[in-house]
Amino acid sequence: MKKYIYLLLLFLLVIFSSCQKNTTGEKPVPSAEPNSISVSGETPAVTPDSTSGTSEKKEWKVAMIMPGKINDVSWNAAGYQGLMEAKKTLPIKFSYSENVSVTDAETAIRDYASQGYDLILAHSFNYGDSVKKVAKDYPAIKFGWATGIDSTENVTIYDWPAHQAGYLAGMLAASMTKTNKIGATGGFDVPDVVRALEAYKLGAKSVKPDIKVFITYLNEWDDVAKGKEAVIAQIEQGADIVYCNGDGISFGCIQACKEKGVYAIGGIADQYELAPDTVLTSTVLKVDTSITGMIKDLESGKFKDKYFYDMIEGGVDMAPYHGLENKIPAETKKLLAKTKEDIMKKKFTVPDIIKPEK
Repeated sequence: MKKYIYLLLLFLLVIFSSCQKNTTGEKPVPSAEPNSISVSGETPAVTPDSTSGTSEKKEWKVAMIMPGKINDVSWNAAGYQGLMEAKKTLPIKFSYSENVSVTDAETAIRDYASQGYDLILAHSFNYGDSVKKVAKDYPAIKFGWATGIDSTENVTIYDWPAHQAGYLAGMLAASMTKTNKIGATGGFDVPDVVRALEAYKLGAKSVKPDIKVFITYLNEWDDVAKGKEAVIAQIEQGADIVYCNGDGISFGCIQACKEKGVYAIGGIADQYELAPDTVLTSTVLKVDTSITGMIKDLESGKFKDKYFYDMIEGGVDMAPYHGLENKIPAETKKLLAKTKEDIMKKKFTVPDIIKPEK
């Protein structure tokens, strides 16, 4: 009798187990695997895990660490947008970390390296020591150092010849000024900032040789109050248009211009939305061009020591005039369009100056 009872219980157990299986024909959805870290105590957003399509190409894992927030309408926003744009055309999966301090950079980079990422981007000049240190321990992984000054066997530099756009910004400012005095601010006097501001000066003087150009380096990237204070000082000296080149300091710059009723030219990203009645245009860095170049070279096995795409190659550009289009004289727009065309056709070369002119 016990034998029959045992067999009956075993039969019922088999029936019950079979009822628990997925009968929809779909594979169970796996739990989400974390593919982003945050050393700042905040949890950054993560993009979808894979690209669409049926390409059989390798899916490349890309990570980026950033010094600020992706919604800063400046340096970090440009980096994030670069990842998003590159993902549209490349088989990549990316992660990112926001608000990574210099002291935490090595930990963040090393964490991504330990997860086997193919390309890790240190999106700040100040991350240089950290990225090179980690790269020595992971020779099979490629690393990118934004606006860096030297490369190694597996650390490349990605940067932008912002002097081309800076030159056009200077021409615009000189054409629009009524006081014959214009200003510009930069974070640090590092090459990528210096070349933009020195070209701004050259562009302005090509329109008005006797124009006065105030340039202030703040030795800060994110101090909004300091950026505002510096620009107010320039405005008090007569500047009626100011080029704002920096992260948080650009917010202060644009705020000062808005409050004092003068025009601003944004930098790095399209900053029109920060003050639609104030920002004439912006010089824009196209980070996706650099990321695309790096991924394509990873695919071909020909990774270079530097990725430096100019306006001709789609690395830098000028933002639209947006709602201030009708405030800019037709002659000025024509002049800028012609100069840009000459740059694109290599009829005119903007001097690339990487040390501040005293």
